[in-house]
Amino acid sequence: MAGLKEWFKQDWVDIGSKKKGGGFNKCGRKSASGSKRKYPKCVPAAKAARMTDSQKRSAVARKRAKPQGVGGKPTNVKTGIICNYHGRKFDSCGKFKFMPKCEDVENFPSENDNLKEIPVKNWKQFYFTSLAPFQLALK
Repeated sequence: MAGLKEWFKQDWVDIGSKKKGGGFNKCGRKSASGSKRKYPKCVPAAKAARMTDSQKRSAVARKRAKPQGVGGKPTNVKTGIICNYHGRKFDSCGKFKFMPKCEDVENFPSENDNLKEIPVKNWKQFYFTSLAPFQLALK
């Protein structure tokens, strides 16, 4: 696990958010709502220092081109989770609630259609999980 510990120790910066006077703002923010900062592209500061301006612009453009929220990544709403690819809806505990055009399918949904519980650990603004059968250990 030495690699992961070293990864945590790195100084992460948002290469899409320049500081006045040079350098980049640190990765993370308290809240995205009301923030003037756009979607972040975080890399270790040491890597950012090695990147050319062109590489930084390209990396930020690729990250921001991918849809975020509705129409892109699964949307977490107060009433549950919606998969924007399949349209499946789950309550806030992961229980399957609905899938378009499947109302008349026999034995659907079943308990196997509910989301599975997996271990999650957080460190600063990052969340980590693993589907591997070993224990997720972060300190």
